[in-house]
Amino acid sequence: MRGLRELVFSTTNQCPARCQDCPTVSDKNPTKRLTVEAMMRIVDEVHGWGTLRFVIFTGGEAFLLGNDLQRIVAYVAEKGIMTRVVTNAYWATSKKKAVKILTELKALGLTEINISCDDYHQEFIPLKNVKHANEAALEIGLPALLGHRQKPHGRITVKYLSEYFGVELHRFREGEKNPDNNVILSGHNIPLYSSSNPRDSDPWEIPENNRDWMGACNLVLQNIVISPDLRVQICCGIAMSTIPELYIGSLAESDLLTILQRGNQDLIANWLALEGPSSIKDFICSKDPSIDLPKQYVNRCHLCNELFTREEVRRVLRKYAAERSEALLLMRSALDWVSEDWAASVYKSNTTS
Repeated sequence: MRGLRELVFSTTNQCPARCQDCPTVSDKNPTKRLTVEAMMRIVDEVHGWGTLRFVIFTGGEAFLLGNDLQRIVAYVAEKGIMTRVVTNAYWATSKKKAVKILTELKALGLTEINISCDDYHQEFIPLKNVKHANEAALEIGLPALLGHRQKPHGRITVKYLSEYFGVELHRFREGEKNPDNNVILSGHNIPLYSSSNPRDSDPWEIPENNRDWMGACNLVLQNIVISPDLRVQICCGIAMSTIPELYIGSLAESDLLTILQRGNQDLIANWLALEGPSSIKDFICSKDPSIDLPKQYVNRCHLCNELFTREEVRRVLRKYAAERSEALLLMRSALDWVSEDWAASVYKSNTTS
């Protein structure tokens, strides 16, 4: 089925935590937040296409929306669409409070909750809050996934969390049947570089046999993100919000269908979706071998950030990227995303109904 299946709202750029490498939250940026009315309009548009299956609310910290989070969860659920909220559980100061909050959200139609927990988040959020939220979700029958980033030489490992929670945590397996609760998705932290976190500060020793960063990216234009400032990001991967190549337009200036049609013609979006950032890396190195790029990466998001935060890479792409246009255009028929014929059918349906 063509069309947009998952819609991600990055509801706000504010958060009680200030995690290292967070791509969204910065004390330097003014507060930005999606309104309920804006999210409702976007959901209405995408729902009309007949392909939307999941709406995800993240941040920053989605629970900072307060009652507005309940309103938008209920609005989406009434349309028969599944919902997920990603949180650091700052609000779960007791199990009783966590049960009350999650019971209300579940009654409104919340499908599942993802709870971030690791050395990065727990520098700011008490681990007991995560325990309260996880236990509350189990008690009321709300599926919950623990999201964990491995920190080199970190204290909060999967084993540590299992012992702290007093339960066996099952590792999430992609494409397999997983438990609804006490399940954890653990992976390497994705280094995002900045003036306060330079490239040479990354301590990872990535195994030479790691190939998670190679190949096409199947998230591009399948799982888009609406940023707090209404910009549209082409994937839900972890990427610096300052990377212009990963944004295809703003809902403050155009409707989503038009933006996605434009994105469907975008050279970088096509390149990432069809061949992945590893292909762009090879192209860059062939055009300018003097650019010193690492040999290994945690995953595709890591490589994407590495490429598009380097001005020398942008310089090569500006000069030579058009050479790949014709080949990528011929490959596009293999994509399962928003295509011109699908968009045309949506437009015809909307104008004749």
